[in-house]
This record gives sequence, C-alpha cells and structure tokens, in this order.
Amino acid sequence: MKIAYASMAEQQEEIEDLLDALRCDILPMYLTVEELDAYVEMGLLQFNDHNTQYNGTLREAYQLMTALHTLITIIGLVNRCTEQELGQYRNLYDRNVHIINHFGLFFPIVMDRFRMQEDEHESEMLFSSPMNRILA
Repeated sequence: MKIAYASMAEQQEEIEDLLDALRCDILPMYLTVEELDAYVEMGLLQFNDHNTQYNGTLREAYQLMTALHTLITIIGLVNRCTEQELGQYRNLYDRNVHIINHFGLFFPIVMDRFRMQEDEHESEMLFSSPMNRILA
C-alpha cells in the first residue's frame, strides 16, 4: 500500500500566486495585448482539465512551484546572461516548461521570446498597455 499526501491549501495558493505573477506582471512585459489575449484564449497557464486550482499530491505541488519559480527567475535573467549561460538557461527553461506542461498547464512560449535587445526592453516597459482594461 502506498500513501500519498494531498497538497495543502497553502501550496495551492502559492501556485495561484505564481501563475498570477506570470500572467499579470511578467508576460505583459514581453507580449503585446493581442498576443497575450490569443494565448489566454488557447488556455495559457490554465489547467487543461478545467479546474481552477491545482489538485494533486504534496510532492507534485512542490515540483510545480519549483518549476514556476525557476521559469520566473530565468525569464528575469535571460537578458543579462552570456552566450554560454544562455545555453545552460535554455536547457533548464525547457525542462521546467516540460514539468509545467506535465502537470496540466499550457505554456507554449519559447525562451527566445523573452530575449530582447536592451533598447527594445526599455521601450516596452515604458509603453506597455495595462493588463486591466478598467484602468485604461
């Protein structure tokens, strides 16, 4: 007999917080509103079984949280790394995207999409559209 521990509400909240950070804070810096809307329509960072929250074991919850944290970190570092580091980050990025997809989240964005020229990144930060259309 094998005993599996279900994830706790705290882990589920942390997963939702990480997903919200990606959806609302990070991705809008690199994608246009139209691109983001198209990805959301395809199910970006949504569980494929139409659950609104993660529902799995404690171990799986920690694996998913770690993969999300790793992706967020890599996205933040990809514009400041050397070509040698870029190869290492690419392997790590791909592995963590695979983990996220394995747990039922849809994340089709390749790492190169987050790699921008410095002047492109600065202008995108200055003129990005608000995520919440009520504020506009």
